[in-house]
Amino acid sequence: MSTYDEISKAIAAHGQWKQKLRTAIDTGECESTPERVKQDNNCSFGKWLHERIDLAAKESPHLDTL
Repeated sequence: MSTYDEISKAIAAHGQWKQKLRTAIDTGECESTPERVKQDNNCSFGKWLHERIDLAAKESPHLDTL
């Protein structure tokens, strides 16, 4: 899978996660805990960001914006 495809897939998964979060906010019900939700490495994008990108990309000044 290309990097572009990995990023696209991760962004789509993040969109689904945001919808679950919005539903939890609206209904007051959630299958997860605040401790788990606040971690930024549980979703596909977070895993890609923390585990898959190379060292040069991690040192980029754009990483904080991302």
